[in-house]
Amino acid sequence: MRVLKYNGEYKLFPATQTQNTEQPGRAEVSVKDRSEASVSVEISNEGWEKYCSSKAADEAAMADIMKSGCVLYDSPGLKVIGSPGHLSASNLIYRSLNSTFNWVVRGKSNDSEYELEMPAEDAAATLLEAYAIMYDDIIRGYAEGTRTVYDTDESQPEGYRILTKEEELKMLDDEFDNLVAGYLFRRDLHYKSMKTGLEMYQKLTIEFAGKRGRYAKWDEFYEKCKAKAEDLEKRLKKNDMPDDFGVKVMKGLTMLKKSYAGVVNDNLIQKALDACHLPAAQKDEE
Repeated sequence: MRVLKYNGEYKLFPATQTQNTEQPGRAEVSVKDRSEASVSVEISNEGWEKYCSSKAADEAAMADIMKSGCVLYDSPGLKVIGSPGHLSASNLIYRSLNSTFNWVVRGKSNDSEYELEMPAEDAAATLLEAYAIMYDDIIRGYAEGTRTVYDTDESQPEGYRILTKEEELKMLDDEFDNLVAGYLFRRDLHYKSMKTGLEMYQKLTIEFAGKRGRYAKWDEFYEKCKAKAEDLEKRLKKNDMPDDFGVKVMKGLTMLKKSYAGVVNDNLIQKALDACHLPAAQKDEE
């Protein structure tokens, strides 16, 4: 059987059916995940008849999914993931790449400010590592015969077709460009917001400086505004993002693909990072 999530529900789609000779009148369906651990499900005659009667509806639902732009990542056995909605293969690749990037960030720091304020060198390393993980997954999947990616194609009778490895890798490169551009856009907005905040707290600090000693609450507010202004100013000074960051990261990406030898490790990421020629991360002063 194949399992597909559609409209919030998991549906069964026929894959293989074997008759259970020991118990006549009952069908046994086996599915395997990537670890080859078998799972057997026995279905009564009544249940099997209901399933068969709904088969046409399920097939129609499958067709609707593909028409809407669904992408299925398939592998031998149970791993079939459906994504109803207006999604193309490139959309899903971007989402996966972005999720991988966020996962790498969280592995480095749980600080909510770290993602958009990390040194340029760390940002490049994080972006390249996210790419390397997905690149490795794609290369391995095709080499082992466990990866099939479906994308909608109205020119095909079925309404979809299977992508080639080269097509998927090209999509990965394109979406990595979008990931870098999106990161830089969000980071720029973040620092602009910080600058606005710094200006506000500096004005408040000056305003309440002249009121110190008159009222305890004003003294407390002055100290808080001053501390906040100093913190923002310090964080803004640490921003070392160069204007040509995107170009430098793409040089690192070229080196990463050239150096890839079937494994993703610190050495691979460091080689790619060295090719970026970014300033070393500043150390915090004691």
